[in-house]
Amino acid sequence: MAANSLENMTEQELAQRVAESAQYRALLSDSNFRGQVHAELKRLNPKLPIPEYDAKQELLAANKALTDQLETLAGKFKTMETSAAIAAARDQIKAAHKLTDAEVVEVEKLMVDPAIAAGTHAAAAEIYRARKNAALAVPTPASLDFGVHMPAEEGLDWLKGDPAKIARQVASNAINEIIQARR
Repeated sequence: MAANSLENMTEQELAQRVAESAQYRALLSDSNFRGQVHAELKRLNPKLPIPEYDAKQELLAANKALTDQLETLAGKFKTMETSAAIAAARDQIKAAHKLTDAEVVEVEKLMVDPAIAAGTHAAAAEIYRARKNAALAVPTPASLDFGVHMPAEEGLDWLKGDPAKIARQVASNAINEIIQARR
């Protein structure tokens, strides 16, 4: 017979075994401690079959794998959704403001510029368009000469020369005529 046989135990050893068994059953009956008891038993003897604990661990491992896959798919979906929104915003400003792809890149640089704080494609496109128009604008001359009078008897010789100067002179004459008519 084996040394650990119940037949070889004294009454005191049997009483101790019964008490330990009662404590073990008490720990297992409490759902708060059952998982911890099973985990400790598995830690002490990894090959010990505990069906409840083993099934739970298999489910947790499968659940973790599925959760990881779900998080990966959610991340991919979010990336696709964001890419589609950016592409739609790019197409919208390209059509609305008649921008090229290179200009759209410049608009997006304005979007991320902290000094401008244009958070949307539309707002940045407006700022880009205003800057571009301002750069193309011809500045107003510092001084205008309204006192120039062109004699009519010279014929069409006064049309020769700088077109901008001629246009200013014609405009000046027209303004002078309006001012004199009001007096």
